[in-house]
Amino acid sequence: MLTVNFNPMQIIIDVCNQMFPDLSAIDISMISSDEMAEIAKLEREKEKVDFINNNEVKEDEEIFFAGVTMFDDDKNPAILINGAVPLEHVVEVVAHEVAHVVAGVEAEHGKEFEKVFNDIFQAYCIAHERIKKDLTEVI
Repeated sequence: MLTVNFNPMQIIIDVCNQMFPDLSAIDISMISSDEMAEIAKLEREKEKVDFINNNEVKEDEEIFFAGVTMFDDDKNPAILINGAVPLEHVVEVVAHEVAHVVAGVEAEHGKEFEKVFNDIFQAYCIAHERIKKDLTEVI
């Protein structure tokens, strides 16, 4: 039987569930970079990508989305993570996308979003260090 003793993804999910127990169900999926590129292309066509790096996006410029949160009036939000994101950055991307859900669509990348993101990521770092310390004491 295989077990994972130190799973950063589970840590960030547990932290978010503890911080926001009333949060509606959110599906998190890893998708291929090709699928994410298609989403970026569709979003560009909707002219919703101007917020990336707070810069205007040129027509022929390649866009890389590390993650995206899809809001649908009829369903719970869905978070999509680009499979090309290095593993050590996935936790930060999840925290970023969950912050979008908690802060709301209208918050974009403003102060409320930043506060929620920083709170989530700080709580993750504290939990991460605590678990890491507990594991090193066992070893």
